[in-house]
Amino acid sequence: MKLPILLKALQKDEYSDFEKFLQSPYFKNSKQYLQYFRCLCKNYPDFDNLDKEALVEAYKQCFAEMAFSKTKLHNLHSGLGKQIELFLSIQIFLKQGEEGEISPQEQFLITALGKRHAHQQFIKRTDHAIAQIEGRADKSVEDLLKLHHLHQQVYYNPDTKKIDLSESHLPEAVKNLDLYYLISKLRYVAEMKSREGIMSIHYDYSQVDKVLNTAKESGLFKESPLLEIYYKLVIIYMTEASEENFHTLISDFHTHFPVLPKMDQILLSRLLINIGILLLARDCAVESELFGLYKLIIDKNILLSEYRLTHTGFINIVNLASICQEFEWAKSFIDEYSPQLEENKQKASIDLGYVLIYYYESKLDEAQNLLNSIELYGISMFDMIGKKVLIQTALDRLLLDRKDYFDFLSDKLASYEKFIRRHKQLTKEKKEAQLNWVKFIRKIASVKHANIKVPELKKKQLRNKLKPLDPVLSKRWLASRIELL
Repeated sequence: MKLPILLKALQKDEYSDFEKFLQSPYFKNSKQYLQYFRCLCKNYPDFDNLDKEALVEAYKQCFAEMAFSKTKLHNLHSGLGKQIELFLSIQIFLKQGEEGEISPQEQFLITALGKRHAHQQFIKRTDHAIAQIEGRADKSVEDLLKLHHLHQQVYYNPDTKKIDLSESHLPEAVKNLDLYYLISKLRYVAEMKSREGIMSIHYDYSQVDKVLNTAKESGLFKESPLLEIYYKLVIIYMTEASEENFHTLISDFHTHFPVLPKMDQILLSRLLINIGILLLARDCAVESELFGLYKLIIDKNILLSEYRLTHTGFINIVNLASICQEFEWAKSFIDEYSPQLEENKQKASIDLGYVLIYYYESKLDEAQNLLNSIELYGISMFDMIGKKVLIQTALDRLLLDRKDYFDFLSDKLASYEKFIRRHKQLTKEKKEAQLNWVKFIRKIASVKHANIKVPELKKKQLRNKLKPLDPVLSKRWLASRIELL
């Protein structure tokens, strides 16, 4: 690995420890390494600018009394680079585990004691390590693999008496290996299925049916909520997501969240959000569950610590909060999280966020005024949302007996229809859903414009036309507008 890359891998607060490491008599002690390292550190943090010429110049400045040669420079770089690599490895080795974890140092010590026939200490430390991991409610798949290895080491140690009928290490090794495999396999399948939904790619799911059957029949769900959640998630992916199975899975996720490993809290929340967004696109009533999921990952500091908050994700959250009538929460979210967005998208995101809040608060004047902001447009997806909300606002005004909005609405519908037909990124099905939405709004608007008081028969006819219409955008919203006639 090139020296500048290794220098970047070192954190600033590790410099003093690395200097002590370079001076350790146990490892290769070279005063040249320390001297040259201190010289190169003057370039922090711009190590990318250390090209060959810069490194040669640094060498000459550092060792003015020594004759320069390419061989000496190569050997110095190679030696210092190996010392950095060794230091980084030892830092991981010496890292203390969190509560309930065993450190890499302890794992290697147990292996060393087992190989050196120090059986009493080997068993003592192994039993302690197993108890530590077993005591964790949030055991990860990595913990399961560690348990498998620990039980395996004890059983296959030459000093272990294998004729004892109460010997438990062999079945425990098998059980933890099964759990490790089943959870890992299902986690990979869930991730691959999620990628298939986003990208034009298809994966081979060999053995997945056997894994699902084994997981279901193993009786391990009570012991491992993580296995049960991944099982239910993969079942949804392999069949079809619905409001019912999504509600059940979200409920299980909330119930077991405190005992899930941090990594799986992050992975599962992302996968569940993707499914929720897919269901929303099919106009399923999952807004409250999806909003609750976003609130959970925000409360647990997962949103910013593990995700890059995009302007689209930001608007999704504000939109869900507004639909769920959580207006004050939505405003607080905008204030707190808009500074985390890219600077050139902040104002547009804030404006569109407040447009959505005002619309669902039925503050149509405020929503329409903000929709006239030119900074709202020109951002992918914001164009579509802004135009759509403007149409919704115009229809609501018409339904409030503002007959003068009929022409305005007709104009906006015609413009939006052209916009959708020319849109190159929408799939054929999504275009059809959008265009059917436009056509049905025209029907509602025409009925309202033609009748001072809309007869119940007209409403019934609209309901009957809407019910079989598929695909169509926001069917539940359209149904609610029929009732406002």
